[in-house]
Amino acid sequence: MQNQSNELLWSDKWCVEDNKAWLVPGNYNILFCVDMLRNRYTIITALPNYFYSEFRQNSNCIKCGNTIFCMPNTADCIWCYDLNTVDFQKIVLVNPDNVRLMMIDFWKCENLLWVVSMGLKQIIEIDIKKKEVIDYYNITDQEDEAIARSVKWDKNIYSVSGSKGRIYVFNIETKKVKVKEFPVVKNGLRTISVEGGKIWLSGYKREIYVWDEDENDINTLSLPCNFGIYNFDGKQEQFLDCKTTEYDTAAFLESINVGNYIWFIPFQTNQILYVNKDTNQINTFEIEEEEEDEKSIKNREMNCKYLLQYVYDDRYIGLYSFKNKVVYEVDAYTMKLKTRIVTLNIGDSTIIPKSWILQESKDVERALFRKLIELNGENILKKEKIGMKVYNYLQ
Repeated sequence: MQNQSNELLWSDKWCVEDNKAWLVPGNYNILFCVDMLRNRYTIITALPNYFYSEFRQNSNCIKCGNTIFCMPNTADCIWCYDLNTVDFQKIVLVNPDNVRLMMIDFWKCENLLWVVSMGLKQIIEIDIKKKEVIDYYNITDQEDEAIARSVKWDKNIYSVSGSKGRIYVFNIETKKVKVKEFPVVKNGLRTISVEGGKIWLSGYKREIYVWDEDENDINTLSLPCNFGIYNFDGKQEQFLDCKTTEYDTAAFLESINVGNYIWFIPFQTNQILYVNKDTNQINTFEIEEEEEDEKSIKNREMNCKYLLQYVYDDRYIGLYSFKNKVVYEVDAYTMKLKTRIVTLNIGDSTIIPKSWILQESKDVERALFRKLIELNGENILKKEKIGMKVYNYLQ
């Protein structure tokens, strides 16, 4: 059964290694593995804190050796899954105010994991082998501050302020934070990409900033005239607003450094842009099927254009479309586009967690249900109560 609508696949990021990808979808706290060559994905296991109704619990992960570290977004801990022993280990996090942790950005560096918690406004150092927190480092202690995205380059972790024109630079050797003020921006930044001494930034304006850190020189790039924001919330008169110079929401969800360009992935705006790292020329990457109308922006799971799923071989960019519910893959070298259609290995359906209530509205879940009936039909029918137990009874 082909999962034509890709309803199980979107997450906050796939972790790709050696033609395999690991992911925890936003709608299901279940670990999946994708064979990138065969376009097949299988269910590995449910995370220990699995609840069907939860959203984006641990929807980001990274593979370190034989362990998958499942990072919390709305959950309260890191779950570490050992592929050899098939056991979980829990990393408890200090969160006295019970804030949403939002661990979106993290990097493996030798035997350490460096993790940014947007909610805690901290950088967390983790021992990969021991699966323990070594220490917490404050990015800022200002209550009115918000941390947006972060990126690591060399020995520094750069974190942008979501509320001010400010960049925090944390050195992983000295454990010290330096603050760089960015006076061109008043109302906060959202994305950051770094290469050498050059930093690419964006925020809430129709602008991209290129900052030469060494020379302290700022180059402001204006976006194309037909670049605009969609009326997702229904509050504006125009369906596509190409005149407003500063938005209430960020122009871009994130930016990535791939190939010869910095790619800017839209949040509620209408265009994917890529900027030449040498010339600063702005280019537009068009996907014909992604043109919106007033009906399409109202019928989606999230008020968002795309989610970046992966960067594969430092070349292929995978974007989940909330309009078409597919993964588009952009070749950053040839600028060609394909749709990655991934099929589910129904044969592993017997390991579906018993708390997973299959929804008949989703093609792939109907296929799983039919498989369960095929494997266990007689046993299911012997149950006293049909209904909910039909979905939960797997053996």
